[in-house]
Amino acid sequence: MTGTEIITKFENLVDDELDGDLALQLVNDAIHEIEDLRDWEILKRVHTFTCGTGLNPETALPTRFAFDISLHDNSNVPYDKVNRGDAYQVANRSNGYYLDLEDEKLGLTGTIAGAQLMSFAHTVYSADLSLSTEWGFPERFHGVIPYKMAEIYYAIDAGEKSRAWDDRWAVRIDDVINRMEIWDDRLKAKNYNNQSNFDNPKGIDL
Repeated sequence: MTGTEIITKFENLVDDELDGDLALQLVNDAIHEIEDLRDWEILKRVHTFTCGTGLNPETALPTRFAFDISLHDNSNVPYDKVNRGDAYQVANRSNGYYLDLEDEKLGLTGTIAGAQLMSFAHTVYSADLSLSTEWGFPERFHGVIPYKMAEIYYAIDAGEKSRAWDDRWAVRIDDVINRMEIWDDRLKAKNYNNQSNFDNPKGIDL
């Protein structure tokens, strides 16, 4: 569903017509609330970069970065996340990293002698929808957005419509979210099994 189609369904639900900018903002607010529920597989990315050298080299965080998952070097050595406020660990720990969310940077801890390729697994948040674009999730789930918009709308509306919320819509939201989570759990399980088979191709119990 495009942004326009989502807004049309929402306005039919609430029997009202909103300012175009407000309606589109509700679309994206609803999407952000849904995406914040968990680390969806569809929102996971791997960003590769060549690290700098010297003390605590930093690099820009990926576009629309949401949450970090893991960091490995090109020898598949894992790096542990440390608190940026822990000056000792940041300055002296080997194979560590920290996030500077204010300046949107990722930094490596300690002194890096030679540059190497790094793989940074993380999640992103979706780019804001426009009237002509579609959400990246499977289209069978797009119908939850107008219902979530209505939930947000009635929560902020101070007029008579605050009494017009239909509890059946909440059931509809829960039903679709539940199906989305089942779908996501199956993706996670499949990815985990594939990785296990890759690491242990004969399927030997370890």
